[in-house]
Amino acid sequence: MKYQDEYRDPTAAQQLCEAIHRSATRPWTIMEVCGGQTHSIVRYGIDELLPSGIELVHGPGCPVCVTPLELIDKAIHLASRPDVIFCSFGDMLRVPGSRRDLFAVKAAGGDVRIVYSPLDCLRIAEQNPERTVVFVAADTGHRYVDSVFARHREAADVDSLAPHRAADPSQLALPWSRMEWGRAPAPEAARWPGDAAEVPGAAPVA
Repeated sequence: MKYQDEYRDPTAAQQLCEAIHRSATRPWTIMEVCGGQTHSIVRYGIDELLPSGIELVHGPGCPVCVTPLELIDKAIHLASRPDVIFCSFGDMLRVPGSRRDLFAVKAAGGDVRIVYSPLDCLRIAEQNPERTVVFVAADTGHRYVDSVFARHREAADVDSLAPHRAADPSQLALPWSRMEWGRAPAPEAARWPGDAAEVPGAAPVA
């Protein structure tokens, strides 16, 4: 890692501490947002080196940094299975588990892929119908508390979300039916208002 030695130079660290002591002429309250920053501050005792007038407030942590170790280990276990294609955003791959990270699984032959959108996983699943595609991404969840978590009892059963292939338009059952398009017009039963798809094609009609 470039600059690793420079960041651990005790002389430079001492000079920075002295500069902070000279500059801190009034009380300061500083919040570090990323959990990695909090970890480093506590691990290396940086909070003990600061002037008493500087108060560090530990923030919420970015979603990757605050993901529980148990969940990381579960993700690593899934990614190690030969029947699984494991997809995630790149930031998750270096998060350490109890013994290794997802990059180590990939290096050992696991099918671990970096994606840039959940839609990438749908394409991968269509290209690999015989494999199980798992998508894992970290998020704080605060955007979903009201709209999802508060309505969790209304969620459909997972088994009911499996796509059903229809051989005839009369067999279409929204939202997860699909059939070959063949440039045929969509039957009335497959038309939803708003932004729902109106033409059944290779993708789910929803």
